[in-house]
Amino acid sequence: MSAENSYIEDFLSVYKDREIIDFYKISENVYIAIMKEGNRLIYCPVEPVLDEDEARVYSEVREIAPRVLRLSRYVEKDEEKRKELLSNALERILRVLGERLSQEGKNKILYYLNRDFFGYGPIDPMYNDPFIEDITCSGYQSPVYVYHKYYEWLPTSVYFSSPQDLTNFARKLAYRAGQDLVFATPIVEGPLPPRDFRVHLTLDVVSRRGTTFTIRRSTEEPLTIIDLLKLNTITYEAAAYLWLLVSYRSTILIGGPMASGKTTLLNAISLFIPPNKKIVTIEETPELRLYHDNWTPLITKPSMTEGIKEITMFDLLKSSLRQRADYIIVGEIRGEEAYTLLQAVAVGHGAMSTIHAESYEHVVRRLQSQPMNIPKSLISLIDTVVIIKRFKKDVVFERKVTDIIDIVDYDPVNDTLNSTKTYIYDLINNKYYMSSFMGALTKLSKREGISEENLMAEYKKRLLILKYIVEKKKIKSYRDFSSIMIEFYADPDKMVEEARQSIER
Repeated sequence: MSAENSYIEDFLSVYKDREIIDFYKISENVYIAIMKEGNRLIYCPVEPVLDEDEARVYSEVREIAPRVLRLSRYVEKDEEKRKELLSNALERILRVLGERLSQEGKNKILYYLNRDFFGYGPIDPMYNDPFIEDITCSGYQSPVYVYHKYYEWLPTSVYFSSPQDLTNFARKLAYRAGQDLVFATPIVEGPLPPRDFRVHLTLDVVSRRGTTFTIRRSTEEPLTIIDLLKLNTITYEAAAYLWLLVSYRSTILIGGPMASGKTTLLNAISLFIPPNKKIVTIEETPELRLYHDNWTPLITKPSMTEGIKEITMFDLLKSSLRQRADYIIVGEIRGEEAYTLLQAVAVGHGAMSTIHAESYEHVVRRLQSQPMNIPKSLISLIDTVVIIKRFKKDVVFERKVTDIIDIVDYDPVNDTLNSTKTYIYDLINNKYYMSSFMGALTKLSKREGISEENLMAEYKKRLLILKYIVEKKKIKSYRDFSSIMIEFYADPDKMVEEARQSIER
Protein backbone atom coordinates (compact mmCIF):
# COMPACT_ATOMS: atom_id res chain seq x y z
CA MET A 1 0.00 0.00 0.00
CA SER A 2 1.39 3.43 -0.93
CA ALA A 3 2.11 6.02 1.74
CA GLU A 4 -0.52 8.25 0.15
CA ASN A 5 -3.24 5.67 0.66
CA SER A 6 -2.27 4.31 4.08
CA TYR A 7 -4.02 7.01 6.12
CA ILE A 8 -7.10 6.70 3.91
CA GLU A 9 -7.26 2.99 4.65
CA ASP A 10 -6.77 3.75 8.36
CA PHE A 11 -9.64 6.25 8.24
CA LEU A 12 -11.96 3.84 6.45
CA SER A 13 -11.04 1.11 8.93
CA VAL A 14 -11.86 3.29 11.94
CA TYR A 15 -15.25 4.26 10.46
CA LYS A 16 -16.07 0.96 8.78
CA ASP A 17 -19.41 0.75 10.61
CA ARG A 18 -20.61 4.09 9.23
CA GLU A 19 -22.21 4.65 5.85
CA ILE A 20 -20.06 6.90 3.68
CA ILE A 21 -22.32 8.97 1.43
CA ASP A 22 -19.57 10.73 -0.51
CA PHE A 23 -15.77 10.59 -0.71
CA TYR A 24 -13.66 12.87 -2.89
CA LYS A 25 -10.16 14.29 -3.25
CA ILE A 26 -9.44 18.02 -2.96
CA SER A 27 -5.62 18.07 -3.01
CA GLU A 28 -2.57 15.84 -3.12
CA ASN A 29 -2.85 15.02 0.58
CA VAL A 30 -6.46 15.69 1.55
CA TYR A 31 -9.76 13.89 0.98
CA ILE A 32 -13.26 14.67 2.21
CA ALA A 33 -15.69 12.09 3.57
CA ILE A 34 -19.40 12.80 4.00
CA MET A 35 -20.79 10.11 6.26
CA LYS A 36 -23.79 9.29 8.36
CA GLU A 37 -23.65 9.69 12.12
CA GLY A 38 -26.96 8.62 13.57
CA ASN A 39 -29.67 10.60 11.79
CA ARG A 40 -27.38 13.28 10.41
CA LEU A 41 -24.54 13.71 7.93
CA ILE A 42 -21.09 14.83 9.07
CA TYR A 43 -18.24 16.38 7.07
CA CYS A 44 -14.84 14.81 7.80
CA PRO A 45 -11.53 16.05 6.35
CA VAL A 46 -9.13 13.12 5.86
CA GLU A 47 -5.55 14.35 6.29
CA PRO A 48 -2.17 12.61 6.75
CA VAL A 49 -1.92 11.09 10.23
CA LEU A 50 1.20 11.72 12.32
CA ASP A 51 2.37 8.80 14.43
CA GLU A 52 3.50 9.44 18.01
CA ASP A 53 7.13 10.14 17.10
CA GLU A 54 6.20 12.37 14.15
CA ALA A 55 3.72 14.31 16.29
CA ARG A 56 6.42 14.94 18.90
CA VAL A 57 8.87 16.16 16.25
CA TYR A 58 6.26 18.38 14.61
CA SER A 59 5.44 19.95 17.97
CA GLU A 60 9.11 20.91 18.35
CA VAL A 61 9.41 22.07 14.73
CA ARG A 62 6.28 24.20 15.03
CA GLU A 63 7.58 25.81 18.21
CA ILE A 64 10.85 27.03 16.73
CA ALA A 65 9.79 27.46 13.07
CA PRO A 66 8.80 31.15 13.42
CA ARG A 67 12.27 31.91 14.83
CA VAL A 68 14.25 29.78 12.39
CA LEU A 69 12.25 30.58 9.26
CA ARG A 70 11.98 34.08 7.86
CA LEU A 71 8.31 33.47 7.08
CA SER A 72 7.82 36.52 4.90
CA ARG A 73 10.15 34.96 2.32
CA TYR A 74 7.63 32.20 1.64
CA VAL A 75 4.29 33.97 1.68
CA GLU A 76 4.44 35.52 -1.79
CA LYS A 77 6.11 32.55 -3.51
CA ASP A 78 4.21 30.23 -5.80
CA GLU A 79 3.20 26.96 -4.17
CA GLU A 80 5.86 24.72 -5.74
CA LYS A 81 8.66 27.16 -4.94
CA ARG A 82 7.40 27.51 -1.38
CA LYS A 83 7.37 23.72 -0.93
CA GLU A 84 10.99 23.55 -2.08
CA LEU A 85 12.05 26.32 0.29
CA LEU A 86 10.12 24.75 3.19
CA SER A 87 11.70 21.36 2.49
CA ASN A 88 15.19 22.86 2.67
CA ALA A 89 14.28 24.76 5.83
CA LEU A 90 12.86 21.61 7.46
CA GLU A 91 16.12 19.76 6.82
CA ARG A 92 18.01 22.54 8.61
CA ILE A 93 15.60 22.50 11.55
CA LEU A 94 15.84 18.70 11.90
CA ARG A 95 19.64 18.95 11.96
CA VAL A 96 19.41 21.59 14.69
CA LEU A 97 17.07 19.32 16.68
CA GLY A 98 19.15 16.23 16.00
CA GLU A 99 16.09 14.38 14.69
CA ARG A 100 15.89 11.85 11.86
CA LEU A 101 12.69 11.02 10.00
CA SER A 102 11.71 8.88 7.04
CA GLN A 103 10.83 10.67 3.82
CA GLU A 104 7.17 9.83 4.45
CA GLY A 105 7.40 11.45 7.88
CA LYS A 106 9.06 14.54 6.43
CA ASN A 107 6.34 14.84 3.80
CA LYS A 108 3.65 14.73 6.46
CA ILE A 109 5.37 17.39 8.57
CA LEU A 110 5.82 19.56 5.47
CA TYR A 111 2.09 19.28 4.83
CA TYR A 112 1.25 20.50 8.34
CA LEU A 113 3.89 23.24 8.24
CA ASN A 114 2.39 24.59 5.04
CA ARG A 115 -1.18 24.16 6.33
CA ASP A 116 -0.65 25.81 9.71
CA PHE A 117 1.70 28.65 8.74
CA PHE A 118 0.56 29.55 5.24
CA GLY A 119 -2.89 27.99 5.03
CA TYR A 120 -5.80 28.16 7.43
CA GLY A 121 -4.88 25.51 9.98
CA PRO A 122 -7.62 23.05 10.91
CA ILE A 123 -10.13 24.60 8.48
CA ASP A 124 -7.71 24.58 5.52
CA PRO A 125 -9.34 21.50 3.89
CA MET A 126 -12.73 23.26 3.97
CA TYR A 127 -11.19 26.47 2.65
CA ASN A 128 -9.83 24.57 -0.36
CA ASP A 129 -12.92 22.44 -0.96
CA PRO A 130 -14.61 23.87 -4.09
CA PHE A 131 -18.02 22.62 -2.88
CA ILE A 132 -17.95 24.66 0.35
CA GLU A 133 -19.70 28.04 0.30
CA ASP A 134 -19.56 28.99 4.01
CA ILE A 135 -17.44 27.99 7.01
CA THR A 136 -18.60 29.01 10.47
CA CYS A 137 -17.92 28.38 14.15
CA SER A 138 -20.29 29.62 16.87
CA GLY A 139 -18.10 28.89 19.89
CA TYR A 140 -15.34 26.55 21.04
CA GLN A 141 -17.80 23.94 22.32
CA SER A 142 -19.51 23.73 18.92
CA PRO A 143 -18.12 21.96 15.86
CA VAL A 144 -17.11 23.98 12.86
CA TYR A 145 -20.00 23.93 10.37
CA VAL A 146 -19.82 24.14 6.58
CA TYR A 147 -22.40 24.94 3.94
CA HIS A 148 -21.94 22.36 1.18
CA LYS A 149 -23.13 22.96 -2.37
CA TYR A 150 -25.01 19.64 -2.42
CA TYR A 151 -25.70 18.82 1.25
CA GLU A 152 -26.26 22.31 2.73
CA TRP A 153 -25.28 22.77 6.40
CA LEU A 154 -23.09 20.00 7.81
CA PRO A 155 -21.29 19.73 11.16
CA THR A 156 -17.64 18.81 10.73
CA SER A 157 -15.28 16.70 12.78
CA VAL A 158 -13.24 19.84 13.59
CA TYR A 159 -13.45 21.46 17.04
CA PHE A 160 -11.39 24.07 18.86
CA SER A 161 -10.12 22.68 22.14
CA SER A 162 -10.40 25.86 24.23
CA PRO A 163 -11.79 29.41 24.11
CA GLN A 164 -8.24 30.76 23.80
CA ASP A 165 -7.46 28.52 20.81
CA LEU A 166 -10.55 29.79 19.01
CA THR A 167 -9.80 33.43 19.85
CA ASN A 168 -6.18 33.07 18.69
CA PHE A 169 -7.38 31.52 15.45
CA ALA A 170 -9.95 34.29 14.92
CA ARG A 171 -7.24 36.92 15.46
CA LYS A 172 -5.11 35.17 12.84
CA LEU A 173 -8.03 35.41 10.41
CA ALA A 174 -8.44 39.11 11.28
CA TYR A 175 -4.74 39.70 10.61
CA ARG A 176 -5.04 37.97 7.23
CA ALA A 177 -7.97 40.28 6.46
CA GLY A 178 -5.96 43.37 7.43
CA GLN A 179 -7.96 43.99 10.62
CA ASP A 180 -7.41 43.95 14.39
CA LEU A 181 -9.84 41.87 16.46
CA VAL A 182 -9.49 43.48 19.89
CA PHE A 183 -11.70 44.66 22.75
CA ALA A 184 -12.04 48.11 21.15
CA THR A 185 -13.23 46.59 17.83
CA PRO A 186 -14.94 43.29 18.74
CA ILE A 187 -16.70 42.99 15.35
CA VAL A 188 -14.59 43.06 12.18
CA GLU A 189 -14.84 41.81 8.63
CA GLY A 190 -12.72 41.84 5.51
CA PRO A 191 -11.40 39.88 2.50
CA LEU A 192 -9.22 36.80 2.94
CA PRO A 193 -6.38 35.93 0.55
CA PRO A 194 -5.67 34.36 -1.83
CA ARG A 195 -9.20 33.86 -3.16
CA ASP A 196 -12.50 35.71 -3.07
CA PHE A 197 -13.46 34.97 0.54
CA ARG A 198 -14.77 37.32 3.19
CA VAL A 199 -14.62 36.77 6.93
CA HIS A 200 -16.88 38.12 9.68
CA LEU A 201 -15.51 37.87 13.24
CA THR A 202 -16.86 38.60 16.72
CA LEU A 203 -15.18 38.49 20.12
CA ASP A 204 -16.82 37.08 23.24
CA VAL A 205 -17.62 40.59 24.49
CA VAL A 206 -20.48 40.70 21.96
CA SER A 207 -21.11 36.98 21.44
CA ARG A 208 -22.48 35.07 24.45
CA ARG A 209 -21.11 31.71 23.32
CA GLY A 210 -17.62 33.06 22.77
CA THR A 211 -15.56 34.15 19.79
CA THR A 212 -17.11 33.34 16.42
CA PHE A 213 -16.13 33.42 12.78
CA THR A 214 -17.97 33.06 9.48
CA ILE A 215 -16.15 32.76 6.17
CA ARG A 216 -18.14 33.16 2.97
CA ARG A 217 -16.87 32.22 -0.45
CA SER A 218 -17.63 34.41 -3.43
CA THR A 219 -17.88 32.51 -6.69
CA GLU A 220 -14.48 32.71 -8.39
CA GLU A 221 -15.95 31.68 -11.75
CA PRO A 222 -19.59 32.75 -11.95
CA LEU A 223 -22.11 30.39 -13.48
CA THR A 224 -23.58 31.38 -16.82
CA ILE A 225 -27.11 30.73 -18.01
CA ILE A 226 -25.62 27.76 -19.93
CA ASP A 227 -24.46 26.24 -16.63
CA LEU A 228 -27.91 26.77 -15.14
CA LEU A 229 -29.53 25.13 -18.16
CA LYS A 230 -27.26 22.10 -17.81
CA LEU A 231 -28.02 21.93 -14.09
CA ASN A 232 -31.77 22.07 -14.88
CA THR A 233 -32.06 25.17 -12.69
CA ILE A 234 -33.88 26.94 -15.51
CA THR A 235 -35.58 25.87 -18.74
CA TYR A 236 -34.71 27.15 -22.20
CA GLU A 237 -38.04 28.96 -22.45
CA ALA A 238 -37.59 30.82 -19.17
CA ALA A 239 -33.96 31.69 -19.99
CA ALA A 240 -34.84 33.01 -23.46
CA TYR A 241 -37.64 35.13 -21.99
CA LEU A 242 -35.34 36.69 -19.38
CA TRP A 243 -32.72 37.32 -22.06
CA LEU A 244 -35.27 39.24 -24.11
CA LEU A 245 -36.31 41.33 -21.10
CA VAL A 246 -32.72 42.13 -20.14
CA SER A 247 -31.93 43.17 -23.73
CA TYR A 248 -34.57 45.90 -23.51
CA ARG A 249 -33.64 47.27 -20.07
CA SER A 250 -36.55 45.72 -18.21
CA THR A 251 -36.70 45.96 -14.44
CA ILE A 252 -36.33 42.49 -12.94
CA LEU A 253 -36.52 41.49 -9.27
CA ILE A 254 -35.38 38.00 -8.26
CA GLY A 255 -36.99 36.61 -5.10
CA GLY A 256 -36.26 33.47 -3.15
CA PRO A 257 -35.31 32.11 0.27
CA MET A 258 -31.80 32.22 1.68
CA ALA A 259 -29.17 30.30 -0.36
CA SER A 260 -31.61 29.61 -3.18
CA GLY A 261 -29.28 30.97 -5.87
CA LYS A 262 -30.67 34.49 -6.30
CA THR A 263 -27.30 36.18 -6.81
CA THR A 264 -26.11 33.37 -9.09
CA LEU A 265 -29.17 33.86 -11.29
CA LEU A 266 -28.76 37.65 -11.17
CA ASN A 267 -25.17 37.36 -12.38
CA ALA A 268 -26.16 34.88 -15.09
CA ILE A 269 -28.86 37.10 -16.62
CA SER A 270 -26.66 40.21 -16.25
CA LEU A 271 -24.34 38.64 -18.82
CA PHE A 272 -27.18 39.16 -21.33
CA ILE A 273 -26.71 42.94 -21.15
CA PRO A 274 -25.45 44.30 -24.51
CA PRO A 275 -21.67 44.84 -24.37
CA ASN A 276 -21.73 48.58 -25.13
CA LYS A 277 -24.03 49.55 -22.25
CA LYS A 278 -23.01 51.41 -19.11
CA ILE A 279 -23.54 49.28 -15.99
CA VAL A 280 -23.22 50.17 -12.30
CA THR A 281 -23.40 47.37 -9.72
CA ILE A 282 -23.91 48.05 -6.01
CA GLU A 283 -23.13 45.39 -3.40
CA GLU A 284 -22.14 44.94 0.23
CA THR A 285 -19.94 41.97 -0.67
CA PRO A 286 -18.41 41.85 -4.18
CA GLU A 287 -19.99 38.81 -5.82
CA LEU A 288 -21.07 39.89 -9.30
CA ARG A 289 -18.67 39.26 -12.19
CA LEU A 290 -19.34 40.92 -15.55
CA TYR A 291 -17.33 41.11 -18.76
CA HIS A 292 -18.42 44.59 -19.83
CA ASP A 293 -15.70 47.21 -20.27
CA ASN A 294 -18.12 49.96 -19.25
CA TRP A 295 -18.93 48.36 -15.87
CA THR A 296 -18.49 50.26 -12.60
CA PRO A 297 -18.62 47.94 -9.55
CA LEU A 298 -19.34 49.77 -6.27
CA ILE A 299 -19.24 48.26 -2.77
CA THR A 300 -20.32 49.62 0.59
CA LYS A 301 -17.79 50.71 3.19
CA PRO A 302 -18.77 50.07 6.81
CA SER A 303 -17.16 52.22 9.48
CA MET A 304 -15.93 50.80 12.77
CA THR A 305 -14.07 53.98 13.72
CA GLU A 306 -15.53 57.25 14.94
CA GLY A 307 -15.03 60.07 12.48
CA ILE A 308 -14.84 57.85 9.39
CA LYS A 309 -17.96 58.06 7.25
CA GLU A 310 -19.86 54.88 6.44
CA ILE A 311 -20.76 54.41 2.76
CA THR A 312 -24.15 52.69 2.48
CA MET A 313 -26.11 51.10 -0.37
CA PHE A 314 -28.28 54.22 -0.38
CA ASP A 315 -25.20 56.45 -0.79
CA LEU A 316 -23.89 54.35 -3.68
CA LEU A 317 -27.28 54.28 -5.38
CA LYS A 318 -27.50 58.07 -5.27
CA SER A 319 -24.00 58.19 -6.74
CA SER A 320 -24.97 55.82 -9.55
CA LEU A 321 -27.78 58.14 -10.65
CA ARG A 322 -25.14 60.71 -11.60
CA GLN A 323 -23.21 58.24 -13.78
CA ARG A 324 -25.72 57.94 -16.65
CA ALA A 325 -25.97 54.20 -16.23
CA ASP A 326 -28.09 52.19 -18.65
CA TYR A 327 -28.41 49.45 -16.04
CA ILE A 328 -28.22 49.70 -12.25
CA ILE A 329 -27.82 46.33 -10.52
CA VAL A 330 -28.18 46.15 -6.74
CA GLY A 331 -27.02 42.91 -5.12
CA GLU A 332 -29.95 42.87 -2.68
CA ILE A 333 -32.60 45.41 -1.70
CA ARG A 334 -33.89 45.54 1.86
CA GLY A 335 -34.00 49.20 2.92
CA GLU A 336 -34.45 52.77 1.74
CA GLU A 337 -32.34 52.08 -1.35
CA ALA A 338 -35.30 50.14 -2.83
CA TYR A 339 -37.38 53.32 -3.11
CA THR A 340 -34.52 55.17 -4.79
CA LEU A 341 -33.92 52.28 -7.20
CA LEU A 342 -37.51 52.40 -8.42
CA GLN A 343 -37.30 56.17 -8.77
CA ALA A 344 -34.29 55.54 -11.03
CA VAL A 345 -36.46 53.17 -13.08
CA ALA A 346 -39.07 55.92 -13.41
CA VAL A 347 -36.55 58.16 -15.19
CA GLY A 348 -35.40 55.48 -17.63
CA HIS A 349 -32.71 53.35 -16.01
CA GLY A 350 -32.85 49.58 -16.39
CA ALA A 351 -32.63 47.87 -13.00
CA MET A 352 -32.16 44.42 -11.53
CA SER A 353 -31.86 43.20 -7.96
CA THR A 354 -32.68 40.39 -5.52
CA ILE A 355 -34.91 40.24 -2.46
CA HIS A 356 -35.49 37.67 0.30
CA ALA A 357 -39.04 36.50 -0.39
CA GLU A 358 -40.44 33.06 -1.18
CA SER A 359 -43.29 34.06 -3.50
CA TYR A 360 -44.56 36.92 -5.63
CA GLU A 361 -47.09 37.85 -2.93
CA HIS A 362 -44.32 37.92 -0.34
CA VAL A 363 -42.20 40.13 -2.61
CA VAL A 364 -45.02 42.70 -2.86
CA ARG A 365 -45.64 42.61 0.91
CA ARG A 366 -41.96 43.16 1.67
CA LEU A 367 -41.73 46.07 -0.74
CA GLN A 368 -44.74 47.73 0.92
CA SER A 369 -43.56 47.11 4.49
CA GLN A 370 -40.98 48.84 6.68
CA PRO A 371 -38.30 49.88 5.96
CA MET A 372 -38.90 50.03 2.18
CA ASN A 373 -42.42 51.54 2.24
CA ILE A 374 -42.92 51.49 -1.53
CA PRO A 375 -46.45 52.27 -2.77
CA LYS A 376 -48.07 49.96 -5.30
CA SER A 377 -48.01 52.70 -7.91
CA LEU A 378 -44.20 52.60 -7.79
CA ILE A 379 -44.03 48.79 -7.50
CA SER A 380 -45.82 48.65 -10.86
CA LEU A 381 -42.60 49.97 -12.45
CA ILE A 382 -41.11 46.51 -11.88
CA ASP A 383 -41.63 44.57 -15.10
CA THR A 384 -40.96 41.05 -13.89
CA VAL A 385 -40.55 39.12 -10.64
CA VAL A 386 -38.63 35.83 -10.82
CA ILE A 387 -38.88 33.28 -8.01
CA ILE A 388 -36.11 30.73 -7.50
CA LYS A 389 -36.28 28.00 -4.84
CA ARG A 390 -34.15 25.22 -3.46
CA PHE A 391 -35.50 21.78 -2.65
CA LYS A 392 -34.22 18.43 -1.50
CA LYS A 393 -33.96 15.57 -3.95
CA ASP A 394 -32.81 12.35 -2.26
CA VAL A 395 -29.88 13.51 -0.07
CA VAL A 396 -28.80 16.50 -2.17
CA PHE A 397 -30.32 19.93 -2.74
CA GLU A 398 -31.22 21.42 -6.10
CA ARG A 399 -32.29 24.90 -7.19
CA LYS A 400 -35.04 25.72 -9.66
CA VAL A 401 -36.65 28.81 -11.18
CA THR A 402 -40.30 28.15 -10.31
CA ASP A 403 -42.20 31.32 -11.26
CA ILE A 404 -41.95 34.28 -13.60
CA ILE A 405 -44.63 36.89 -12.92
CA ASP A 406 -45.06 39.98 -15.07
CA ILE A 407 -46.54 43.09 -13.47
CA VAL A 408 -48.78 44.55 -16.17
CA ASP A 409 -50.02 47.76 -14.53
CA TYR A 410 -51.47 49.42 -11.43
CA ASP A 411 -55.22 49.95 -10.96
CA PRO A 412 -55.59 53.13 -8.84
CA VAL A 413 -59.35 52.69 -8.47
CA ASN A 414 -59.06 49.33 -6.71
CA ASP A 415 -55.47 49.89 -5.49
CA THR A 416 -54.32 46.61 -7.03
CA LEU A 417 -51.41 45.40 -9.11
CA ASN A 418 -52.47 43.55 -12.24
CA SER A 419 -50.06 40.72 -12.99
CA THR A 420 -49.80 37.59 -15.12
CA LYS A 421 -48.03 34.31 -14.42
CA THR A 422 -45.93 33.89 -17.53
CA TYR A 423 -44.03 30.83 -16.34
CA ILE A 424 -44.71 28.18 -13.69
CA TYR A 425 -42.59 25.16 -12.80
CA ASP A 426 -44.45 22.34 -11.05
CA LEU A 427 -41.89 20.78 -8.68
CA ILE A 428 -44.17 17.87 -7.75
CA ASN A 429 -44.83 16.68 -11.31
CA ASN A 430 -41.55 18.02 -12.74
CA LYS A 431 -43.34 19.96 -15.49
CA TYR A 432 -43.35 23.58 -16.58
CA TYR A 433 -46.00 25.78 -18.16
CA MET A 434 -45.29 28.81 -20.35
CA SER A 435 -48.22 31.14 -20.93
CA SER A 436 -49.02 32.26 -24.46
CA PHE A 437 -49.63 35.73 -22.99
CA MET A 438 -46.36 37.31 -21.82
CA GLY A 439 -47.38 40.36 -19.85
CA ALA A 440 -44.02 42.12 -19.95
CA LEU A 441 -44.08 42.15 -23.75
CA THR A 442 -47.12 44.45 -23.68
CA LYS A 443 -45.21 46.98 -21.53
CA LEU A 444 -42.10 46.55 -23.69
CA SER A 445 -44.09 47.11 -26.86
CA LYS A 446 -45.49 50.42 -25.60
CA ARG A 447 -42.17 51.56 -24.13
CA GLU A 448 -39.93 50.65 -27.07
CA GLY A 449 -42.37 51.13 -29.95
CA ILE A 450 -41.94 47.54 -31.16
CA SER A 451 -44.88 45.32 -31.99
CA GLU A 452 -45.55 42.33 -29.76
CA GLU A 453 -45.23 40.09 -32.84
CA ASN A 454 -41.67 41.33 -33.42
CA LEU A 455 -40.83 40.88 -29.75
CA MET A 456 -42.13 37.32 -29.89
CA ALA A 457 -39.91 36.72 -32.93
CA GLU A 458 -36.95 38.03 -30.91
CA TYR A 459 -37.85 35.64 -28.11
CA LYS A 460 -37.86 32.67 -30.51
CA LYS A 461 -34.46 33.70 -31.89
CA ARG A 462 -33.00 33.67 -28.39
CA LEU A 463 -34.58 30.31 -27.68
CA LEU A 464 -32.91 28.89 -30.79
CA ILE A 465 -29.52 30.40 -29.95
CA LEU A 466 -29.52 29.05 -26.38
CA LYS A 467 -30.15 25.52 -27.68
CA TYR A 468 -27.40 26.05 -30.26
CA ILE A 469 -24.89 27.20 -27.63
CA VAL A 470 -25.62 24.24 -25.34
CA GLU A 471 -25.54 21.65 -28.12
CA LYS A 472 -22.77 22.97 -30.37
CA LYS A 473 -20.55 25.39 -28.45
CA LYS A 474 -17.99 24.50 -25.79
CA ILE A 475 -18.51 26.98 -22.98
CA LYS A 476 -15.87 26.62 -20.25
CA SER A 477 -16.15 29.99 -18.53
CA TYR A 478 -18.23 33.13 -18.32
CA ARG A 479 -15.65 34.75 -20.60
CA ASP A 480 -16.45 32.20 -23.32
CA PHE A 481 -20.15 32.96 -22.92
CA SER A 482 -19.45 36.68 -22.95
CA SER A 483 -17.59 36.33 -26.26
CA ILE A 484 -20.69 34.74 -27.76
CA MET A 485 -22.83 37.61 -26.46
CA ILE A 486 -20.48 40.13 -28.09
CA GLU A 487 -20.73 38.18 -31.35
CA PHE A 488 -24.52 38.02 -31.11
CA TYR A 489 -25.06 41.72 -30.50
CA ALA A 490 -22.63 42.59 -33.33
CA ASP A 491 -24.73 40.65 -35.89
CA PRO A 492 -27.81 38.88 -34.46
CA ASP A 493 -29.13 37.64 -37.81
CA LYS A 494 -25.82 36.01 -38.67
CA MET A 495 -25.77 34.02 -35.44
CA VAL A 496 -29.43 33.05 -35.80
CA GLU A 497 -28.78 31.69 -39.28
CA GLU A 498 -25.64 29.89 -38.08
CA ALA A 499 -27.64 28.35 -35.22
CA ARG A 500 -30.49 27.29 -37.51
CA GLN A 501 -28.16 25.60 -40.01
CA SER A 502 -26.14 23.88 -37.29
CA ILE A 503 -29.18 22.43 -35.52
CA GLU A 504 -30.77 21.27 -38.80
CA ARG A 505 -27.70 19.22 -39.74
